[in-house]
Amino acid sequence: MLDVRLARLGLPLPLEPAIGRALMHRDRGAQHEGLVLAWELAVRILAGSLWAVCRDVGATSPALDAVAAKLDRPSLGHWVELARTCATLLRERTEPAALAVRATLDGLQQPLPQDGGLRALSLRIAALPGDGATKPRRIQELLDQLPRYRNDAQSTHKDLGPTFREDSVPALLEGLIDFCERVPLIGSFSLVLVGRLERSAAARSAEFARLHGTFLTWTTRDLAEPTWQKLLSSRPYLFLEPDLVVPLFPMCAASASGSEWHVGWYARQVHKPTVVYQGAGGQEFQLALAPDDLASLARGARTAVDDVASAEILRHDPYRGLLAYEEEHAAIFFGREEETEAAVARVEERSAVFVYGASGSGKSSWLRAGIVPALRARAALAGKTLRTITVLPGDRPLASLRRALMAARGGSPEDAARWARAVDEALAGATRAAKSTGADRAQTNGASGTQVHGASAAATGHSPNTTPDDDPALAHLLRGLAAGGDRPVLLVDQIEEAALAATDPEEGRAFLALVAGAARSAADVGAFVLVSARADLLPALIEHAGLRRFLQDDGLPIGSIPPERLTRVIVDPLHGRKVGIEPGLAETIVADVASEPGSLALLSQVLTTLWTERERFGGAST
Repeated sequence: MLDVRLARLGLPLPLEPAIGRALMHRDRGAQHEGLVLAWELAVRILAGSLWAVCRDVGATSPALDAVAAKLDRPSLGHWVELARTCATLLRERTEPAALAVRATLDGLQQPLPQDGGLRALSLRIAALPGDGATKPRRIQELLDQLPRYRNDAQSTHKDLGPTFREDSVPALLEGLIDFCERVPLIGSFSLVLVGRLERSAAARSAEFARLHGTFLTWTTRDLAEPTWQKLLSSRPYLFLEPDLVVPLFPMCAASASGSEWHVGWYARQVHKPTVVYQGAGGQEFQLALAPDDLASLARGARTAVDDVASAEILRHDPYRGLLAYEEEHAAIFFGREEETEAAVARVEERSAVFVYGASGSGKSSWLRAGIVPALRARAALAGKTLRTITVLPGDRPLASLRRALMAARGGSPEDAARWARAVDEALAGATRAAKSTGADRAQTNGASGTQVHGASAAATGHSPNTTPDDDPALAHLLRGLAAGGDRPVLLVDQIEEAALAATDPEEGRAFLALVAGAARSAADVGAFVLVSARADLLPALIEHAGLRRFLQDDGLPIGSIPPERLTRVIVDPLHGRKVGIEPGLAETIVADVASEPGSLALLSQVLTTLWTERERFGGAST
């Protein structure tokens, strides 16, 4: 029955072949991977088509300019955002092209069915670990949740297991067919490829290939002069009888290989002017675009953005060697765009995150140059500012915390003095609590442990609802900073130092209790708490009950950057520098280092060496 429904749809190429390739696998895990790719392709077709119609009718807005500016390396979330933004604009338009996608716009606003594939898919998303998202009421709201499913279900670090993915295959398949039935991806249009164009005294004719189903079918037809003049050979268009045409290139493209044509939808830039188009089953081809075509991907809106970004990039050397990236290096930090998007969504939902990974995996750089700048940009859109408090615990973690807190608060000398007293009182209280906890632990081997703990809680000022491993004093300080209007961001990098390097173990315990308490109360006090640790040193931290809860609730593992994205780390920081890179060099470097332990650090060091030695090679990296 699903085969019949799929055949009746006549989906735009190459979506039906993408679904077919996914189902050809015997392994259910491979089917899951292929169907996720098919969903991503469907969203790109939807967003790309609505974008083309907006461009054709002249519909624009600051929101569309903002999302279009991200199309150099779009994630699934960006495509969903582009589709939503274009749909909002087109609902107010009455031009023929806008009316031709009205069924699509109406479909996105339909209530979520009570049964069938879309409902089943919403239940699979709700079953993902974590607090979950708001229950979707409309199809658009389910589409908004698709990036979360993709990020969680595709992650190698999530505790989902193969059974979850295998059991999701029916929901993904039937949900995609339901979606395409209710939300026609290109409205009332047909997707066509223009072949040979001919002009004679009597007529104007064009070869059209209809790009639906599983293969191309060519026809020749006569067209009115105004319509014929709009067409270019080898370009795809949205076409509606008798004469409505909407250019799709460069959002969609076709590449000839012998007598065969491959249809793909824009995926990302590799480096200007080369972009990647993705077809069925993740297969890709590249095209070098003309400057006008490349600029049109962002509707011309990226000119000012590019100027600012290029100026920011050129302030720094392109590579950092073995040094961590700081927030000021965000413009040259590449390769973790998808993880950053997922992490920012998680932080905005939970207000705290505990990042852990192998030594050399780039935890510090990701927090400082990836997540924090993204949070700052999101806050700026809402008219708010962030106040970052960065702490490296070292061997005296409370002293490090005090320095960071003092630097975070400005104002008059009187304000600074009051703030210093509040900080000192909070840290002194935490120290007393840690010492009392140590005494309690020494006595809990006896019969009176519980009574001593109760007396200690009263003596140190802890609420009966808190524990010495979960101190609220730092949270109260963050609340005070938030009262000034800014949103505090507590960034504790290499927190394992407090457990392993502190010269006074009680000071280390006090510091960990303060951070655990701040993480637990972050949402209530209006702060973000970001923490990083080495994965191999987590055992020392999970001995601390507060940190153990933090890790269980908000732990986020960081893995290696996939090889296909390591090329961005190499190529993208060179933009605007008028420095060439030898063809194939990026791929060769990735192949050499990707399998090595600490590959990211090794890659960064290699790139720094190549950059510093570039003059020996005539200004090019070779």
